[in-house]
Amino acid sequence: MEEWDQLLRWLHRDLLDDRLRQACGQWILLSALGFDPSRDPLPAGLALSTAMAPQADAEGAAPPVVFSLPEGPAPVQVFGLWLLPPAAAQPDGRHPLVRERWRFWVVPGRQVHPDRRSMGLKPLRRAHGEGCSTPELADRLRPLLLGDP
Repeated sequence: MEEWDQLLRWLHRDLLDDRLRQACGQWILLSALGFDPSRDPLPAGLALSTAMAPQADAEGAAPPVVFSLPEGPAPVQVFGLWLLPPAAAQPDGRHPLVRERWRFWVVPGRQVHPDRRSMGLKPLRRAHGEGCSTPELADRLRPLLLGDP
């Protein structure tokens, strides 16, 4: 393991940290669009909200998943759900940059109530289906970013 990897693992021991998850979601989104995540910001008019889907307990119950929303509607709202890996997963597969562990929903801002401050996963799925995988993300986003509904 290279020193940089060791530093990052030491610095971000808590892989469930909200800031780390949000940063990984933004990195994945920018990469999917062909941007350089190390220098490019999110495109104007695009907002990203991330949440984590925790594992169910022994009875099969899991806490509700809720996405925080930015203040005021964005023209395009992306919801990113990180599926928490099982405890038995290899250490390299447990961090939130593993693209296969993400689902995304791309929602036109006009479909999100302007006063809403959060969105639950259940209503999001009812209104917009099961979301898309990372490889599908750019195809879903580009029409909205280019102004085609």
